[in-house]
Amino acid sequence: YRSFLLPGIDMLCDRMELSTAKQAQSASRQYGRGGVLSELDGVTDWDFSFIGHKAHGDWQAALGVTVRVPHLSWVSMAGESKRDYPASISYQSPWYRKYPLLADHFARVNTAMTRGQAVVRVAVVHPVESFWLLFGPQNQTAVARDQAEGDFQNLFEWLLYGLIDFDLLAESLLPGQNVHVEGKSLVVGEMRYDAVLVPPCLTLRSTTLEILEQFRSAGGEVIFAGEPAVLCDAEPSGRAAELAARCRCIAYSRASLLAALEPRRDVRVLDAFSGYPTDKLLYQLRQEGDTGYLFLTSVERYGYVFAARIMLRGEWDLENLDTADGSIEPLASEVENGWTVFCTDFYPHDHRLLRLKPRTGSVTGRPATPQEVRDRFCDESVEKRISLRVAGADVPVTLDEPNVLLLDIARWRVNEGQWQPRTEILRLNRQAREMLGAPPVSGIQPWAREISDRVYGTLEMAYTIECRTAVKSPELALEQPESTRIFLDGTEITFADRGWWTDESVRRTGLPDLAAGCHELILRREYTENTDIERIYLLGDFGVEVRGDTACITEPVRRLHWGDVTVQGLPFYGGNITYHLDIDVAEDIAGAVLHIPSRMTNPVIGERNYMKAREVVFAAFAGTLMGVALDGRELSPIAFAPFETGLGDLTGGLHRLDLTIYGSRQNAFSANHLLGRIPWTGPHAWHTQGNQFSMDYLLSPLGILRSPLILRQA
Repeated sequence: YRSFLLPGIDMLCDRMELSTAKQAQSASRQYGRGGVLSELDGVTDWDFSFIGHKAHGDWQAALGVTVRVPHLSWVSMAGESKRDYPASISYQSPWYRKYPLLADHFARVNTAMTRGQAVVRVAVVHPVESFWLLFGPQNQTAVARDQAEGDFQNLFEWLLYGLIDFDLLAESLLPGQNVHVEGKSLVVGEMRYDAVLVPPCLTLRSTTLEILEQFRSAGGEVIFAGEPAVLCDAEPSGRAAELAARCRCIAYSRASLLAALEPRRDVRVLDAFSGYPTDKLLYQLRQEGDTGYLFLTSVERYGYVFAARIMLRGEWDLENLDTADGSIEPLASEVENGWTVFCTDFYPHDHRLLRLKPRTGSVTGRPATPQEVRDRFCDESVEKRISLRVAGADVPVTLDEPNVLLLDIARWRVNEGQWQPRTEILRLNRQAREMLGAPPVSGIQPWAREISDRVYGTLEMAYTIECRTAVKSPELALEQPESTRIFLDGTEITFADRGWWTDESVRRTGLPDLAAGCHELILRREYTENTDIERIYLLGDFGVEVRGDTACITEPVRRLHWGDVTVQGLPFYGGNITYHLDIDVAEDIAGAVLHIPSRMTNPVIGERNYMKAREVVFAAFAGTLMGVALDGRELSPIAFAPFETGLGDLTGGLHRLDLTIYGSRQNAFSANHLLGRIPWTGPHAWHTQGNQFSMDYLLSPLGILRSPLILRQA
């Protein structure tokens, strides 16, 4: 990292690698680089919601990521490229125009998190060189390496979730970082530390020990956790033990570490009712002159809501920086024994961005009490606030795209030979290539392939379309139509391009009306090395019912009830759905709030069973986010807990409420023949074998899951 003007990481598969981010953050701070770059959101599949995008970015922002490289925006979905780690943050996703909701949030967070310098009082010696000594044959060293890796990861979780920020000291870098002692502080590059923690190590460099010895001799605090190293420069030595004898030595445990570093703490967050310290929050604190900036975020996607008692070292006036709309509001607080204190509710995937100014007493008002905070989200309070429960037995809906019948299972034959049984299309392609003597699928992006004119033969695929009702003016969407002949019920259909669907590589053409009954659609292609055999799609105004590995066309979808729409005629639909609600408000409601129920009171088992009501947040809807419009006026969308948006003052009478679920291409383009979910959603997820493959369609839910509520203000 020392050679990078902006140290960078790549955080794939929605992983949360605290150590990876912290290593880059530490180097960035010490070399004065101003931030960390991260490629994120990759390998997460089409149905990665805005909750996922926010939470995946928030924890990284707390650990120093200031420049985001969102994964990814596709040039094309042609052929195998559509399996190159979706989803696309571009026009292929029906929510892409709403992406500023996320981008603006992170722009505002990163504006604050690049001001001034991080407030960090603790440094931790990185034990990687001890880990190198443990490498060897698996049967001799695997257990020792697993133990060392576990100890290493525990270090990050214990300190970071314990809200003790720190930087790592890389032994290989220290000699070149202008390390010196100033008073009782250790200066490393651009940073200075009040305490140095030495975790369990087998070896320490002599240059490191010399620095620690000087720091300790100057009165600095050096803490040894666990047994001191028995090697120096990888050779037997008692030098580390001699230094440890002059320093504080503690057990290597969460309790011991947090107790030893408590005097270095700047942020404390407790459950306001139990006093129990939080263990799923991360933070970053920065200082610019006499002004501070605090970013605090929950790493939980779904889980417990709690009343948080937040304590900040020092006496501050607080301002809440709203990353949703850019507004700035003073936040009432109290000072207790040198700490600034306030209470707030904290939801999963929630955050706070605060500006701290030297206290003048100019912020008026009383901070909320824990009970007042709890009342904002407890079941009893919500029930008292309900003004209207929006019925949803049969809600009119509008689809912003044609409905979809996925056709990806077909009978097939090559060179007009014997018809083969129904086969999923990617398996069919592999088998056809073998029979034709064509090379296997390469996985190369289509624009990177060599163009070959060789024709290996012909491939025909026969699809059955079962219609329980007539379909007027359907369309067929497919790739490479220029090399495809289309036959419907024995009659050849001339392809007449009507534009693209989902991606510019997927082209549409009209088909004749389909009468009720069964129809046969045959595609005939000359097979070359550049032939892509992909799913095709019937588009139109109809419903679809899935039965195992088959699907049939049903009556068009005009109305839905609350719940999963994949069992209501839309199993493969990937666009957006708008629910149209006429609501009759009995009386004027000042400050009405639309709330999508997402939580249930759940008794907590074990040591945390300390509240009368402990709320558990689940998904309020199945989709990417929800748009809201009242009487034709677009309001703030609903994407994150507590899944609410303000409706303003509602007058008594009839109002039109439109709720739009933003979908994804999950059920039309994802690996819906893959049994189970795998962490690495790449091409192999579609090319499954053995017991990972299911001929049946495995679908992800979509829709508003519960009846919305209109609430009065708390």
